[in-house]
Amino acid sequence: MIKILILGNYCSSNRGDAAILSGLIKLVRDNIPDTQITISSFYPEVANQVHKLESIRPIVITNSGFDKRLFAKNIVLYFLYAKGLLRKQISNLFSDEENYTLRKYLESDVIIGIGGTYLNDNYKPTILGRLFELYLGKQFNKTVVLCSHSIGPIQNTWYQKIARHVFNKLDLITLRDHESFRILTEIGVNNPAVRIAGDTAFLASQIKPEEAEHILRKEILDYDPDQPYVSFSVRKWNYYKSKDNKQGHLNYLTVISQACDYMIESYGIKMVFISTCTDMGGYRADDRLIAKEVKKLMRNKMNAYIISSELTAEEVKGIYGLMKMHSGTRMHSNIFALSMSTPVLAISCEFKTSELMKELNLEEYVIDINNIDLSTMKDKLDKCWRNKEILSQALPEKVDKLKKSANNNIELIKSLIS
Repeated sequence: MIKILILGNYCSSNRGDAAILSGLIKLVRDNIPDTQITISSFYPEVANQVHKLESIRPIVITNSGFDKRLFAKNIVLYFLYAKGLLRKQISNLFSDEENYTLRKYLESDVIIGIGGTYLNDNYKPTILGRLFELYLGKQFNKTVVLCSHSIGPIQNTWYQKIARHVFNKLDLITLRDHESFRILTEIGVNNPAVRIAGDTAFLASQIKPEEAEHILRKEILDYDPDQPYVSFSVRKWNYYKSKDNKQGHLNYLTVISQACDYMIESYGIKMVFISTCTDMGGYRADDRLIAKEVKKLMRNKMNAYIISSELTAEEVKGIYGLMKMHSGTRMHSNIFALSMSTPVLAISCEFKTSELMKELNLEEYVIDINNIDLSTMKDKLDKCWRNKEILSQALPEKVDKLKKSANNNIELIKSLIS
C-alpha cells in the first residue's frame, strides 16, 4: 500500500479548493492502485465531510496572530523529531494531535502539497507555515511534491530566500501557469523538476443536466428552462492595488449591480448568483452575502436570483452548464463554467485568472478587478453575449487540452514512486 499525505487544503467549503482536491484524488485512485490518502486541512471536519477521507489539522498554522517564538521553538523540535533524534522524549512535549500528525508524516510514502494560490504576498505570514510543512516532509526524507500551483508574486526578500530554499529541495513542482514559472526563475529557483501541468479542478465531475435543473427549480420558483439565464460569481476582495479595500469593494458592487441591470434590460435574461464559497463548517467567506449586497443595489431585483443552498462542487459545476453565459470573480467558478462549455467573462483578482484565460486564447474576455468600470464591463459583456455560440462550440477542444495537461500531474508523480 502507498500512503499519501495531502497538504494545503484550506477549506473545501470553497468549492474551488474542493474541486482541486477531488481532481487530484481521482487521479491518484485511477492511476495508483492500493493507496491510502490522508488530507491535512485548516477545516478537517469539512474535508472529511466532502471527500470522505481521514482529515487532520496542519502541523503548524501561521495566521496573523501566531506566536513567532513558539513557531521557532517548534521548528527545532519538529526537525529533531523528523531526524529521529530524541524522538520519544520530544513526543512527550507535543499534544496527542501533534504526535498523530507527525506520525502521518513518518508513515507516508509521498507528501503532496495540493494546488491553489496561497504562496504569495497576499497571504503573509501564513506562507511560512505552508512552506514549513513542505520542508518538514523533506526532513523526514519523503518524496515531496507541490502539485498544480500558481505561485507568487513574492516581493519580500526574506520570504524569497525561504521560498527559494524550500522549492529547490522538492522532488517535483507542477505549475498551472507560465507566470508562476517566470516568478520562480526570477527569485532563483533552479530546481529542474519544475513543470507546467493543468489545474486538477478540470478533472472534477459534475451532476447530470436534469439534476442541475431540479436544483434550479427548487431555488427559483418560476424557473423556466426556455428562458436565458446568466450567472455571476461575486466575492469580497481584500487586496486592491489602486484604492483602499473599502472604496474598491464599493466600486466593485456598484459596477456589478449596474452590469447585471444592463444585461437584464438589454437581453431579457434572468440573472443567477451562484456561489462557490459559503460559510459551511465555519468558513470565513460566504459569497452569498456579497450577492445580496449586489442585488440590493440593482433596479431589476425581480429578475435576479441568489442560489442559497449548500451545494457540492459537482452540483455547482452542473448548474453552470445550464447558463447561457457566466461572469466570475472566483477563478474556479470560471473553470466550472468553461468545463461545461459556458462562455465566460472573467474578473481577475490575481494573475492566475488572466493566465487561465490566456491559455484558452480568451484574453479579451478578462477584466482586472483593480480597474473595473461599467463602460468596459458593458463592452465585454456585449462581446461575450454576441459570440456566445461561437465560444461555446470552441470550448470543448480547448478545455480538453487543459484536462490532458492536468492528467500529466499523475504521470509525473508516478515517475517518482515507480
